[in-house]
This record gives sequence, structure tokens and C-alpha cells, in this order.
Amino acid sequence: MGIDIHAFIEYVGPWGEYRSLAQGQLNLIDDERIFKAIAFGDSGQTDALPVPPRNLPTDCSDDVRDSFLVDAREYSGAFGLVCDGESGDGSDEDITGDLADWMRIEYRNNNRLPNPYYHTSSWLTLSEFELSLSKAGLTMEDLKPDMRAAVASMRALVRDLGDDQVRLVFWFDG
Repeated sequence: MGIDIHAFIEYVGPWGEYRSLAQGQLNLIDDERIFKAIAFGDSGQTDALPVPPRNLPTDCSDDVRDSFLVDAREYSGAFGLVCDGESGDGSDEDITGDLADWMRIEYRNNNRLPNPYYHTSSWLTLSEFELSLSKAGLTMEDLKPDMRAAVASMRALVRDLGDDQVRLVFWFDG
């Protein structure tokens, strides 16, 4: 498949905000079977997934924001994607296009935009992740050790906080 996953385990912290468990990205081994189960489906048929990709959560942790977003100047200089006057008027709406509202606010307040190499961003609770694996015919034994460790971490957090307070946030590049 030739893509990499960027993943974070997030949980609700003491003040009700989401925090990144490792305060950084998980270093997960690429596994096409898992990628299909949680994001791409078979032959790109995401409608058949139990939980189709749903973008980043609006209340994601600072670690996720800092990893997913790049400085708009870097964005335009490196990728040439910000309007040049010919394709639009250069307004905020023209530059941010169909971004989620929180990303437009991030652009206006902090001059940051999503890294254009990143795609298929989403998040899953532990129960949604396990359902996705099950629907794809995968078991915990099918997972590579790093993913089993990530699931074990999520399970420990879910025991203390509840399933709706813990999630795996991810996206891909490549």
C-alpha cells in the first residue's frame, strides 16, 4: 500500500480536555490489514466499514493539532497550494476551502493548516476499533506487537475512564 499511519491514544484529562497518552505519536508498524479495517475498507469501500472515516475530532489534544497542522507559510511555500490570485481571491475562505470550522479558526488565529500530505483522518473508541477488527475477520492475535500494546493501553484507560473517554486518533500519509 505504501502508506504510513500517524496515531495517538487520547483520553479525557482531569479538566475535561483530551490529552495524548504518550505526549506524542505512536510508532506503529505499517499493517495493510489494519488500515483496511479501520479506514480504507476493501478496495476503498469505506461505506461498508462499521465506522467510516470521520476526520479529526474537534476537541483533539494539542499533540494531535501540532502533528497534523503546519505553518501556512510552509504550506504555501513547500506545496504551492495557497491561492496565487489566479484560482481565487486569497480570502480566508478561499485558502481554507472545505476545512472543518475548527481548522479555519486555527488558520485565522495561528496561521496553521493541515499538512497536505495527510489524508483519511479519523478516530475510534476502543469498542469501535475492536468492532472494526472483528468485521474484517481480525483478532488480537493477528495484530503486530506494537498494535497489541496500543490496544492494551487503551483497555487500561477504558477500565478507569470508560470507553467514551478514550480514543485512537489517526491519519495516513503516502
